[in-house]
Amino acid sequence: MPHLALELYQASAKVTFLHVPYRGAAQAVTDLIGGQVEGMFADAPVLLPQIDGGKIKPLGAAAGARNPKLPHVPTLSEQGLPDTQADNWYGLLAPARTPPAIIARLNDVITTVLNDPL
Repeated sequence: MPHLALELYQASAKVTFLHVPYRGAAQAVTDLIGGQVEGMFADAPVLLPQIDGGKIKPLGAAAGARNPKLPHVPTLSEQGLPDTQADNWYGLLAPARTPPAIIARLNDVITTVLNDPL
């Protein structure tokens, strides 16, 4: 999704960036903080600790709405860049033959975690 967000941004803003592929977000964030790369698209949960710590500055969200954890960060559409929505979706999967009792337990634990206001 981050690569898709970059492509959508480039098309909407009529700019070109060098895409630097990484095997994962951790090294990309490290390189952003260290100045080896000048910007990146990544999932908000990956970036929140660095944003909260003041190490990186969010410029915009490639989403349909502002992130509740980052209400001060406008969407790219709000900034005049339409067609830049690249929301991500995550799912939890289990093998087809997982016993119903295990699925129920996973559901209970995940529901508890998701409802925890922290």
